[in-house]
Order: sequence, then C-alpha cells, then structure tokens
Amino acid sequence: MRGVIDTPDGVVTLATETGYSCYSETSHRDRWYYDLHLSVRGSVNNPVSGHDLAQIDNILRLSTPPFDGIYDAATWLGLGGAIQGHNNSVIELRISPPVDLFFEKCALVDDTFSLALHALPGFDTSLLHVAVRGAPGDNLKTRLQIASEIIWEQREDNLVLGTASVELSNSDSVIVMLMIGNSIVRRQWFLDPSKARNNRLLAVQSFDSELKMIKNAVLETPDSSRFENGIAALLFILGFSPCVQLETDSPDLIVQTPNGRLILIECTLRIADFSAKVGKLVDRRGKLIKELEKSGHSSSIATVLVCRLPRDQIAAHAEDLASYKTILITHKQLKNAFDQVRYHNDPDSILDEAESALNDDNQMTLGLES
Repeated sequence: MRGVIDTPDGVVTLATETGYSCYSETSHRDRWYYDLHLSVRGSVNNPVSGHDLAQIDNILRLSTPPFDGIYDAATWLGLGGAIQGHNNSVIELRISPPVDLFFEKCALVDDTFSLALHALPGFDTSLLHVAVRGAPGDNLKTRLQIASEIIWEQREDNLVLGTASVELSNSDSVIVMLMIGNSIVRRQWFLDPSKARNNRLLAVQSFDSELKMIKNAVLETPDSSRFENGIAALLFILGFSPCVQLETDSPDLIVQTPNGRLILIECTLRIADFSAKVGKLVDRRGKLIKELEKSGHSSSIATVLVCRLPRDQIAAHAEDLASYKTILITHKQLKNAFDQVRYHNDPDSILDEAESALNDDNQMTLGLES
C-alpha cells in the first residue's frame, strides 16, 4: 500500500506527486468468487521519447533471446498494457484463498449433496465455514451449516482434501457459501441434472448434454445460420414456440407465446447499420399487421433484435428503440437466459416485462436478468 515492491534485483517504487489511491474489489457484494484484491495507483507515467524507444527497440533485437522491440518484450512479459506512455503507474495484487471448492467432486444427486474441498497443508480448518441452502427445499430444514461434518485427509499431491455429504430434501439445486472467518471466499450453485422443473429442457438435454451445442451456437459460433438456430432452440426451452423462416425476405424467426402473441425476431452477430436492421423489422411488422387485420386476428406484434455483441458495442439509443417499439437483446441477456432454462418460465410475462422496460435502457433484459 506504500507503492513499493521489494525484489531480489532491487526496489521498485510507484511514481507519485500527490500520494497513492487504493482500491479493492473485495467490497463488491455481487461477486461469486472473492480473491483478495488490492490496486494501488500512482501518478501518470512520463512518456519516453521516440528516440529513446527506438534505441531500446534495437537493443532488444540484438539481445539473446531477441525481441522485436519493447512492445514484443512487454507482451511476452504480460505487461503489454503498461508500456503505452500516458497510463497511471499501478501495482495490482491478487491472492487466491488457501481453500476452495473441488468442483469435479461436488454434486447434487437425488436430494443428497456431496461436498468436496481442497486446501493448502498449512490452512487452519477451524477457520472454515460452509453454509448450504437447498432450493426449493423444505423451509428452514434445508438451510444448514456443515463445516463440522467435513472429514479432512492428506492427498498425495500435498493438498488436503475435505469431504462431506448432506441430505437436502425437495432440492433440485443448492447454493454453497464458503467463508474463512468473517470473509466470503466463494458462492456457487450446483444443480441436479435429473430434476429440472422444465420438461422442455429435459427433452433437449437428452440429445444435447448440458446444452453444449446450443451454447456454442448462441455464444460462440461465427456462423449466422447456426446462431439463428441456436436462438430458436433457446426460445423453445424457455417456453416460446419459434419458427425458423426459410424465405429470405422475412424475419429470421417468427415466435408465438402460449397466449398467442406473435414476435418477429432478427438475429445478428454484429450490427453495422442499426437503423437499417430495425427498419426492416418495423416494415415487416407493418406488413404482418395488415394481413392479420384482414383476417380479423389480433394485430399486437412485438419486434426483437437479438445481437451477440455487448450493449456498449452497439450504437443504439434507448429513445430510438422505444420509438421503434423494438426490444434489443444483447450478449449479457443471452448468457443470463441459460441460467433460467431449468425453471418453468412464463413467456407472456417475459414479453410484458421487456415491453414495459423499453423506455429504460438499463432494464431491457427480456426478463432474463440473473
């Protein structure tokens, strides 16, 4: 916190003129993993002259091993962002906890939760607290402190293994709260894969274990057709009835809710021209409304633009979306949607919430905020 690193080759000190500022992420309440974190920030680095940088570049090219200049060397050292001239000098420290969950051996099966931990040999296990809560559970009976039930044994790799087993009646998921003393280390959900309350998920998961292919199509693939199919599959699991369109002059998906409301959806991996994309949706909505009115059907149609990019990379203003009456779904909401698939969802309520939030850009979540 004094801005000093003492190394075998000498002391490194942060440059400063007015004192250091300190910041830690440990006070954030919405994290799932809590390593010890401290960031100490000094003043702005003085940029090195271009002549001096050129000399350093050439010295490094002549060195053994050789580097193609200072940026190549800095990148290899993991310091690429620090050699940019006008950045603040900073020391950032992260310390992992001496005990953590052994994920591969933790499981919830048939109302029995098996806990596994691994710890460093010198860790004082009396400092450990482990709380669990089964969901939906059996009132307060499935809210337990179980640290006293953990059995510890030395492993061959010099780590210490702790195991425990606890009954959690009427539970298809469990949250584990791991603490050292009064400090949280990790919060983690574990799910019983055989107990999903959503039968659509069970049907799809029978052929796509853990939804690996759908997650890849929605969150990773560069193929736009696979992205559309992935969105359709995700909507099906969430309780919607999607139809993938084969006609090119049409929206990518036409979706219906259980109450018969229609949604037109355009899917895109990135948005080069936001106005053009939304304009197409609005035109197609207008065309469909006329057709439905001719037949005496309800003309309430929602339009949704689904884009994998993060919200801050999409040049769309909340007021534009509200004026077009178009819901925007971005990368964050797509990830959150996979957290909702285990449960019975009400698509009409999801749509109602998204439409009512159109005037608040920070809440356009399609009801899928975790």
